[in-house]
Amino acid sequence: MAEPKTIVLTEETAEKYFGKENPVGKLLNINHGELYKITGVIKNLPSNSHLRGNIFASFSTFNETNNPRLTSWGSFSNDYKYVLLKPGTDPKVVEKKFADMLKTRLEKSYYERYTMLLQPLTKIHLNSDITYDNANTVPEIFLIVLGIIAGFILLIAIINFINLTTARSARRNKEVCIRKVAGAGKSQLIKQFLTESFIITFISFLFSLFLVELMLPSLNSLIKADIHFSLLFNSTTIIITALILLFTTIAAGTYPAFMLSSIKPALVLKNSILKKKKGYSLRAILVVFQFTIAVLLVIMTITIYMQLDFMMTKDLGFPTDRLLVLRINDDNLINKGDAFKNALLANHNILAASFSSGTPASNITQSSNFNPKGGNKEDERQMQFLKVDYDFLKTYGMLMKDGRFFSRRLSTDSTNAYILNETAMRKFGWQNIDGEIITKGGNDENVHWENVIGVLQDFNYSSLKQNIPPMVLSVKKGGNNFLSLQLTTSDVKSTREFIKKTYSKFSSGYPFDYFFL
Repeated sequence: MAEPKTIVLTEETAEKYFGKENPVGKLLNINHGELYKITGVIKNLPSNSHLRGNIFASFSTFNETNNPRLTSWGSFSNDYKYVLLKPGTDPKVVEKKFADMLKTRLEKSYYERYTMLLQPLTKIHLNSDITYDNANTVPEIFLIVLGIIAGFILLIAIINFINLTTARSARRNKEVCIRKVAGAGKSQLIKQFLTESFIITFISFLFSLFLVELMLPSLNSLIKADIHFSLLFNSTTIIITALILLFTTIAAGTYPAFMLSSIKPALVLKNSILKKKKGYSLRAILVVFQFTIAVLLVIMTITIYMQLDFMMTKDLGFPTDRLLVLRINDDNLINKGDAFKNALLANHNILAASFSSGTPASNITQSSNFNPKGGNKEDERQMQFLKVDYDFLKTYGMLMKDGRFFSRRLSTDSTNAYILNETAMRKFGWQNIDGEIITKGGNDENVHWENVIGVLQDFNYSSLKQNIPPMVLSVKKGGNNFLSLQLTTSDVKSTREFIKKTYSKFSSGYPFDYFFL
């Protein structure tokens, strides 16, 4: 894939377009006009791969467009960079060299803003703090907490088994004594009780497999994973499961086995009451420990519930229950954006519609540097940049904190106006926006200065784990890559079908791709 306009397909994609034919060397029309040469076919990517896609194009294709991301050190993109280190290389040493390189390549304002770090490939699903990350990630601490909870529950079950077995020991005393009188040795009795423990544990394990199959969809939804039941039958999982079975059997059965096998037949046959302070004290300790774990689990459950309740009820700065977002990749549809939007608004169940370059939860952001007029290089601020249309405020139900929103009646708004969010205004150190002018990029007399006409109330664009970023909005007429629709709560299913049908009239050959906020 060294040449421009070359691609590699997955097996599934190759079969979709070429059937049983060998596609290598053939051309594929992409984006209705660009021809790419197929140089290879790879196996379908597994579900646990962080790479997602069916067609992979050569990176050298960007060279043909003189893309500034490839030549400018001040331009950072959301592309993956893979580095293969030599055996024995310390990643921290390499990171230190990255930092030294940035010092020599970047201006101070950029250098203080960016950090280059190495991420082990084995940790790529466990780090959720990386911007533009394409992988499905789950915080490592989240998996650790789930593991601890599972361990606590297993420990409670083991303690329950030990307590119940010792509590019922009086019923088995005569059985043990008769077996001893008949010639059974202590080791035989220990083996018997451990075997009983294993059988009970194994039956519980079989029942747990049924529960795992039943609960897997909920778990996948919770941790944003795609775990299949078949994963339980690979060699690593089988070994781990066997070790857990062995541990549970020994932990649950050892004490009862040794306690029951130590009974003296003479005392029991004389109807003597078997009491051991040590046995009672151990049971008391286990009961106290069990209740302690139970209380911890209750506390953890309440904490998790409060966290989930916070996420569900937190005011994001816009309503989320009635917003449907379309991803649009068809340039022809984007060019006919106004007509498409008007066709959708003909449905009385669609209350408002707005095109934008990104939306909350889309994971699409664009950053740029902005300067206030009269400032110097030190006053430059990096902010997220969002292009919206005139109906963005109405569609998302947001509030203006100062000034006004973009207006169709003012032609200068499309060429000479910016809106900031509250965080951006604070980033500039302003108390209000009266007379403020900023520019995107440099800070000299040749740049294009634009008026700040309003301040939008802060809203969560990304995860609640991240602080609300400073954001600058500009207005763009016509279509864009995202179309947000505010729906009524009635008959959502038929409204969605109407949107899909209307979409197919305006765009052919592109999938109907949408999500609800």
